[in-house]
Amino acid sequence: MKVSVLSVLLSAAVAAQTVAAAGKYNVLHRVVAAGSDAGPWSVRGTLDLTPQDPDSDSAAGAQKTADANANATSDSSSYDLVSTLTSAEISQLHTAAWAPDSPGKLYQVALAPLQTDPNQEPDLSAGSLSDIPSTSVKLCHLRQSHKDLPTLDDRLRVYLRNGSPYNIVYGVLDITLGRDGCPVPSTEKLAVYKEQLRRQRQRDLARRSRRRSAQNKNKNLPPSSSSSSLTDSKEQDMASPESAAGPATIVTKLELANPTTPRQPPLKLPLPTNEHGLPIPPAPEKSFLQKYWFYLLPLAVVIMLPATEEDPEKQGAEGHASSQHPGSGMGAKRIK
Repeated sequence: MKVSVLSVLLSAAVAAQTVAAAGKYNVLHRVVAAGSDAGPWSVRGTLDLTPQDPDSDSAAGAQKTADANANATSDSSSYDLVSTLTSAEISQLHTAAWAPDSPGKLYQVALAPLQTDPNQEPDLSAGSLSDIPSTSVKLCHLRQSHKDLPTLDDRLRVYLRNGSPYNIVYGVLDITLGRDGCPVPSTEKLAVYKEQLRRQRQRDLARRSRRRSAQNKNKNLPPSSSSSSLTDSKEQDMASPESAAGPATIVTKLELANPTTPRQPPLKLPLPTNEHGLPIPPAPEKSFLQKYWFYLLPLAVVIMLPATEEDPEKQGAEGHASSQHPGSGMGAKRIK
């Protein structure tokens, strides 16, 4: 009896561990050349879809939290997406994206459940991960709009069903594709970054100047030393490069969405049937007279009424020549 109770407790603990780890996933990526076999995956980061709300530890709670973030996809504070790529790996990815053969290659991203055993190495072979949600874009999309951008800004949209991902969509932000399917070069985003960097440096210099002024005031030092040190620090800051040669970090925007259910089409009512089950034919359409006879009847009565007779004396006076042309009647004098 004790053995059976112990086995039940162990199985319950294993089940609880499996449920707890069901919301954690590895974000995988790889580069695939056209016409060649797909190679193994490599880990790009980790994604924790376990809700932070303690009342939402079940599948229904996960779905409730996902529903709250479905309409506001930018709000993904309840979930954690961490990148595990090093600067060297990001540089290799950036170099491969700018290679001449990058338009013929694909950059694939996938989600794989995280294994519960931390001592066991994950199997990242292509055959073992064939039924996981994945997506792909052209490798040249990772070029972005300029080669000197310091970060790679992309987006990962995860579609959830009952709290579990079933589809993902990956894309690079702030790019415009050309005819070849690759980003069109532009300096607009780089100019915005340089302007933000310039303003940040101005704020840092102003903050440093206020701090040193306060220190010099406490130490009763002459202001010349403060200004000279500020000038030296400013020159040292301006001597540093404004941008790195390629991205050093990846900034991924996580979006969560639920499947949308299309609206049901309106159903057309069937025709009425008779006792034999045959559809009753519709009544024949009325003619023009049958539709508008009550409008035409008063008009016909008005047309058929006789015209009114006028006074003959008035009619004779109006018809006489003298009434029309004064001075030309029979009583007019003839001028010789």
